[in-house]
Amino acid sequence: MEPLSLHLLLLLTFIGLLAGFIDAIAGGGGLLTLPALLAAGLPPAQALAPNKLQGSFGSLSASINFIRQGYVSPRRLWAAILCSLVGAGGGAFAVQRIAPGALRQIVPVLLGMATLYFIFSPRVADGHGERRMGDGVFALLFGPGIGFYAGFFGPGPGSFFAIACIALLGLRGAGKSSLGARLAETLGAPFVELDREVEREAGSNLGEVFSIYGQDAYRRFERRALERVLRQHDRAVIATGGSLVTDQDNYELLRERCYCVWLKASPEEHMSRVISQGDMRPFKGRSAALDEIRRLLADRDRLYARADAVVDTSGKAVRQSLAQLRNLVSKEEK
Repeated sequence: MEPLSLHLLLLLTFIGLLAGFIDAIAGGGGLLTLPALLAAGLPPAQALAPNKLQGSFGSLSASINFIRQGYVSPRRLWAAILCSLVGAGGGAFAVQRIAPGALRQIVPVLLGMATLYFIFSPRVADGHGERRMGDGVFALLFGPGIGFYAGFFGPGPGSFFAIACIALLGLRGAGKSSLGARLAETLGAPFVELDREVEREAGSNLGEVFSIYGQDAYRRFERRALERVLRQHDRAVIATGGSLVTDQDNYELLRERCYCVWLKASPEEHMSRVISQGDMRPFKGRSAALDEIRRLLADRDRLYARADAVVDTSGKAVRQSLAQLRNLVSKEEK
């Protein structure tokens, strides 16, 4: 192979910087660097090596940043991470065992297929269907394959993973319904109010559920409703009841299956919003409603804080909180 000219080196440097920027934000930078390196005359194996190194740095820096900011929860993704790591090791091993001539024929085909996938695959927000498997099963079935693709070829493996259900936590007045409905609309996903689903399960409104059946029965209805919603939707925005976090089993199920966001607000903000809605139901018959809100927040603060992310809606317009929430979801999907 002849030495590369200065202008070609400069062009490849620019493409590498641009691809690294894309990798750090969304992934897929290899779709720029790999064809550029092949066009420059590098053999396929040599073109794959710097592409993988550049992609690794971009992915690592993005992962560290997202984990530090609370956008990604390694606890929730450990099975997918482990399975993908095993698959990636197998892919990297396999690509070194293929003859250069065969690799020269395989790489352009894979590059074309990856490009077509990125162009024509539907966005995750374009629709929804019935959820067919849990996170663990998905990790075992698809993690090794996606990892193998990343280790063997590389560009854009993160696009195969996407956030599924988003659960909004918080007391009444946090903005779960107003923000949840708007977020679902922007995502093209269904919006589900879990309290309404509990009423469907019980065949009566919440007031009757508590007065006739009691707290324990409500939790059973809540569990059935939650399981049904997660079974029916592979993608949805769920507004939960304010007290769901106090039930360990239901909260764990929610955290395992959803990206949980605590919509946080000050006690005064909660109170003013509930009043503006004309709904004093949670505090009916209580003379010190604001004190009650403070007590509930103090009791549940550590539980709400176990969510994957927090959006403080205090003093913010709905559009501001929605933009922050949408930004969180977009970064989690990447």
